[in-house]
Amino acid sequence: MFNRHAHLPFEPRQSISEPAVPQLKKPKQNVRFEEKCQPKQQKPHRQNPLFNIGDKVRVQGPASLIKKGESPCSDVVEVVDVISDYIFKLSNGNIWNTRCLRKYYLPMVLNIPADDNPEPIPKL
Repeated sequence: MFNRHAHLPFEPRQSISEPAVPQLKKPKQNVRFEEKCQPKQQKPHRQNPLFNIGDKVRVQGPASLIKKGESPCSDVVEVVDVISDYIFKLSNGNIWNTRCLRKYYLPMVLNIPADDNPEPIPKL
């Protein structure tokens, strides 16, 4: 009696072409399937850093060694030699990878000529 199918006198229900509950749309994936299947060497990679000999850089040390109140970057040093695409020799003799180097841009200074007799600002 258990686990037996009952034979009923009526026909089974006809299938419905539209579901009773609307289906949720699947979110679109950001990564295409072809890109996902490629090995990492063939994927478009980050551009080589644009450090040249003579560029001013700062070295950013590891966060675990930075004490409270200290700057995470070192003093400004100059790139002396290019060892490989990502490794550079600095003017202080150290060799660093590009992930620790930050390019240093000189601060912009505006040269405004000083007038000997400036005009007074009118009061409104």
